[in-house]
Amino acid sequence: MVADMRMGPELLALTPRQRSAHEEARRDYHAELPLVNTPTIRQVLTTGRLLIQLNRRQISARRGMILSGAAGTGKTTALTQLGRTHERAVRKRHPGQRHRLPVVYVTVPPAATARMLAVEFARFFGLELSSRANITDVVNAVCATAAHAGVELVLVDEIHNLNLATRTGAEVSDQLKYFAERLPATFVYAGIEVEARGLFAGVRGRQIAGRFTLIGSTPFAYGTAEQRAAWKSLVSTLEAMLRLQQHEPGTLVALDEYLYRRHLELPPQERSRPQRIPPSVSGRLRLPRHRHQPCSLASPDHSRPGTPSPPELWPRMQDWLIQVTLPV
Repeated sequence: MVADMRMGPELLALTPRQRSAHEEARRDYHAELPLVNTPTIRQVLTTGRLLIQLNRRQISARRGMILSGAAGTGKTTALTQLGRTHERAVRKRHPGQRHRLPVVYVTVPPAATARMLAVEFARFFGLELSSRANITDVVNAVCATAAHAGVELVLVDEIHNLNLATRTGAEVSDQLKYFAERLPATFVYAGIEVEARGLFAGVRGRQIAGRFTLIGSTPFAYGTAEQRAAWKSLVSTLEAMLRLQQHEPGTLVALDEYLYRRHLELPPQERSRPQRIPPSVSGRLRLPRHRHQPCSLASPDHSRPGTPSPPELWPRMQDWLIQVTLPV
């Protein structure tokens, strides 16, 4: 569809049914725009690939990675991007082995117990276990399935739900360590400010700190020339992905500072996609003028918890930019 983008006279020459199908395909394309590799995502991908290589022949004490940061800084986005990238690489390397499942993704439930965590792994594999199955049965079934599926990467999200100060939390930590010993895979954790939540405290914490590389997911800054150039590059990449019929290239790049400030100021209720997609009535594509409202140029506090980072800001920008991709 991207290569078959109709422009100007070609679009007008289409029948109403063809034009409707063309517009629907274009909407589908913009709804599935790929993620942009921000600095945080690039660091996670580079470190993750290196750790997977280092752990390939390790028998035990494999190295891992922890992605930590404030809420809303794109940790889950970076985590899933690592999993997606690795799975594509494995399937490209082994095209005929459809039984392979190289990546596992689970979340740590709130107030989790060791059995609850093991059941999360079993649920990912689609294992049906009776309610009378004890934790040993669940763990053995998970490990056997993972070995058969060729698991190489295990992604564990919401690790901040694990509290090593409690007995239950310590048991969950031990269960994760047991999985890491039995599965020939690289483990990657992600959570909210795990350093401040005691994940590295005590004997268990020191062992985790010794084996895992910590990567911070920080908000995207716009202060230095280098940071501004990185943001402008992000906007330029996003603009190049758009398929517009009446658009002058470079328009959005010229609004890079406006886009950054505006999205830090938008209230949450204005960020939902249903409210931001105008009806299709005229077939013209333009940048809505009512969005060019003055906004404060005062430098925001980038150290404030919750300030969006590129992975988290990307969906909000995508919601905003989609206005110029639909007829209004």
